[in-house]
Amino acid sequence: MKTEPGAWNILIRNSIKTIDELSKDFSGEFYWVVFAGYAQNLKEYHVQINNCNRNEGYSSDWPEWAYLLAKEALLYNRKLLVVSTGVPYGPNIAQVLVMHENG
Repeated sequence: MKTEPGAWNILIRNSIKTIDELSKDFSGEFYWVVFAGYAQNLKEYHVQINNCNRNEGYSSDWPEWAYLLAKEALLYNRKLLVVSTGVPYGPNIAQVLVMHENG
């Protein structure tokens, strides 16, 4: 199959544009974990995080994978980098990173 000259350039430009548009929806900030717990009767993982740089916090149900990282951060006094679409409530969370003390 032969591709027109320039077709790859168009495909690459369109892909970059799409990635750029998607990245605008995500933001990441550093947080301290205030609490991390599990409600047996509701089968939900609850996490409270407070922003390291501003006087604001969020408390919500988190997916299990994110809760486990939040629990580790709480137990070992580490910051979390939370990447989310919009406010960092459970369904908006895309990525959670536990940061080293010097990280």
